[in-house]
Amino acid sequence: MSSNFQIVPMSKASQLAAKFPNVFSSKLGCCNKFKVSLQLKAGAKLAFCKLRRIPFAVENAVKDELERLVEKDMLEHINYSEWGAPIVAV
Repeated sequence: MSSNFQIVPMSKASQLAAKFPNVFSSKLGCCNKFKVSLQLKAGAKLAFCKLRRIPFAVENAVKDELERLVEKDMLEHINYSEWGAPIVAV
């Protein structure tokens, strides 16, 4: 009985994904190796945009998604900010 299997070499991308599975996972990562600072252009002005109402039909879905992002440490609750922009629910 003969088999018809063919050995195919892994692509470079597949080799890297196999070697570094954490980097290529679908989970959100966190970089804690260095600090980042944003440099603003000289004369940049603070901006706080006006609130945009969320359509009532999607209000609960937006609240649930924001809470999910807070739980995953992607967002955090704040009481005040000099910068601000509204979200647009799509």
